[in-house]
Amino acid sequence: LGTLTIVSCSFLSEKLTCFTSLAICFWYFVLHQENLDVSLFCTVVYVASYLPHRYHFVNQYKTWTEGQSYCRQTFTDLATINNPEEMNMVKSMLQNKVGRVWIGLNRVDGQKWLWSLEDGSSFINGQSYNNWYTGEPNNGLNRNSCVFLWGSDGNWVDDDCTNVYNFVCYTGKNMHFVCKNSRMKQF
Repeated sequence: LGTLTIVSCSFLSEKLTCFTSLAICFWYFVLHQENLDVSLFCTVVYVASYLPHRYHFVNQYKTWTEGQSYCRQTFTDLATINNPEEMNMVKSMLQNKVGRVWIGLNRVDGQKWLWSLEDGSSFINGQSYNNWYTGEPNNGLNRNSCVFLWGSDGNWVDDDCTNVYNFVCYTGKNMHFVCKNSRMKQF
């Protein structure tokens, strides 16, 4: 497997993955590898199933759908925010920016909230991490189906998808790992 190195999780690299579990950060070279022998890792620490995203502010005004297309062509997709740590990363990136900024949360057919991901990952209000502004989502005028960040707290507000705002994209992908017979496979 190689040498295990414990480093600060604030260090980011495209070739490294930070597994955060039990307040311990382990970095592994996992990209471009089919099988990793992680028997020691699997017996000592729970394997996290998520790779952190790298966020990118785009200083262009676009509708939500245009922003989604731009992000998918240039990066991976519009930003998904799955936990407070990711919210803090986005807020830190946006601290000197003002105005409204699209993220990848939208309501499909006025019903179910989904993240802008090809796998159709659901957002379940009350069960998924959220940062809704007080009284949101309010579905004003029955047209609101996309979400922007607003204010220094990065509060989430639903709005008409045809409005034009700056937006946040991310690079990276969710990867899931399963320990089985002392081998870890990416799928």
